[in-house]
Order: sequence, then structure tokens, then C-alpha cells
Amino acid sequence: MRLFELDMDEILSAWKNARSSMGKREYGDDHLKRYNLVDVVEELLDAIIILEKLLDRQVKSGVITEEFVDEVCTVICQIEVAVELCNYLDRMLEDKVVTDELGGDRVWFD
Repeated sequence: MRLFELDMDEILSAWKNARSSMGKREYGDDHLKRYNLVDVVEELLDAIIILEKLLDRQVKSGVITEEFVDEVCTVICQIEVAVELCNYLDRMLEDKVVTDELGGDRVWFD
């Protein structure tokens, strides 16, 4: 199966629900003791890194077009906007909901 063969309802409903159910079984209510926006930003940063690796893979395969590069850059820019919005949302949160007892070892920056 290819990703493009799925419609948005399958992705945003069925696939998302399956992932949510698996997460609930595995992690229960751990989200109540995690800095959730940091979790989101970590995932968004990982998405950017993965897209950069996809570009690298395409370049090394010799099959790359300017259109593909432009589209990937557009997606990366949209993800960067999502990171900015998370930063904005964080300003609205009270300290009591940004605890991170179960966050583990976070990789921040050097």
C-alpha cells in the first residue's frame, strides 16, 4: 500500500484512531505527567529531519525534480509554522500543566 492511496478520512480518522488506541494501551494516562507541547515539538522536529533525509535519499538515488524539492520545502515550512504555534500555545498554559515527570531524558540543544 502507498500513502497516496489513502484518503484523508482514512488517515485522520481510522489510522489516527488506531494509533491512539495503541498509545492508550501502551501508555495509559502518562500524558497527564508529560510536557505535552514539548512532545509535539519533538515529533515535529523529527518530521523535519525525516523529510530532510527523504530529500537526501532522493538525491542519492538520482531521481529528483525541482518540483519535488519545492514541495518538500513547503511541507517543512508548514511544520515550522506548527512549531511556532506550539510556542505560542505554551504561553497560554499554566505551570501546573507543563510538568514533565514522565518526559524522560529530553534532547534539547547543545
